Amino acid sequence: MDENRFIELFDRYYQRQASQPEKDEWLTMLHSGQYDALLQGLIDQYYGHFAPTQSPLTSNRERKLLEEILSNYPSKAETPIKALPRFIRYKWLFRAAAVLTIGIGLFFMVRQDKAGALLSSDKPEIQPGYNQATLTLGNGTKINLDSAKAGILINDEDIHYDDGTKIQVPIHHSPLITYNSLSTPKGGQYQIILSDGTKVWLNAASILKYPSRFSGNKREVEITGEAFFDVAQIKGKAFIVKSKGQAVYVLGTSFNISSYEGEESVRTTLVSGAIQVANGEISLPTYSYKVLKPGQQAINTNGEINVKKVDVETATAWLHGKFIFENETLGGIMRQIARWYNVEVSFMDPSLVAETFEGIITRYSNISEVLNMLETAGDVKFSISGHKVIVGRK
Repeated sequence: MDENRFIELFDRYYQRQASQPEKDEWLTMLHSGQYDALLQGLIDQYYGHFAPTQSPLTSNRERKLLEEILSNYPSKAETPIKALPRFIRYKWLFRAAAVLTIGIGLFFMVRQDKAGALLSSDKPEIQPGYNQATLTLGNGTKINLDSAKAGILINDEDIHYDDGTKIQVPIHHSPLITYNSLSTPKGGQYQIILSDGTKVWLNAASILKYPSRFSGNKREVEITGEAFFDVAQIKGKAFIVKSKGQAVYVLGTSFNISSYEGEESVRTTLVSGAIQVANGEISLPTYSYKVLKPGQQAINTNGEINVKKVDVETATAWLHGKFIFENETLGGIMRQIARWYNVEVSFMDPSLVAETFEGIITRYSNISEVLNMLETAGDVKFSISGHKVIVGRK
């Protein structure tokens, strides 16, 4: 082993001074597997300031390190990352990616060794989603919200944007409770602060239904699609979120619910506090429930609730502007892409749906960047026709 040469090339990579032959030489050394221990020490030395209290590297720290590099170096790829050999251990893929993604901007891997041609650069470009939503009041009034704003605030007197700008809409003070809704289309996202102070972030193709005011001893809303909740704690007033035959009961906490039509399960992930995930109405004699602790996810499939430990960063990646896939099927990935980029997806080879990928990429890349990286990583190719993405095998 030539450890001095490995360190020299690592340093040139880190400083963005490596020539293409030097990059190829360093990748060959990396792929050999002989320098794993040395790479561990180098990353601790070069990137330790990202998380000085954690050593050695944990999987969470590796991901945070990679995400920080991605956010600090958003430039487009100078050269695509080829699929890494299967014999490189999973943990080292993230460590190596921390180095490789400097100036590159994304990282993908797949559980196979094949790589292929990039999506043709002359294909029509499809932009990522952005802030867009419609507010529908109980009387039927629809308001297309400003895409230059990030969210709205609701109170008894008026509705205004997060920057304080008032939305000109009549507020009718009625003793009757009416129901309003905030909806995002495919390719949209938006935020809302409810009258009780609860904050809600809506992902693409989602609808939040909420009352004009909360009364009694409970605060009840309904979600279709995906949303992250940061619930304001009010003593004696439980917050209830309903979705697809499920109800989540909480006094004050933060959690994510993914409840899209067409998905097999409703997934509820707890970030902080404690929640009770019930199958149906808690008042029904047949209801069943699970109590979640932070870092746990309830998976509700046809009324059967199972709980598992998850990485909350992955479950809430969309909230932070990223896609993070961990052993995710291509079918699942393409459904997320379809919602965020507002495209239709068609598989020419149905067997591709079940193939699994792992990786991380910013949600604000153009669709061609995402598809290009998938193509370089696996035995898959894409073509675009209008707003339709066709998925085939190489």
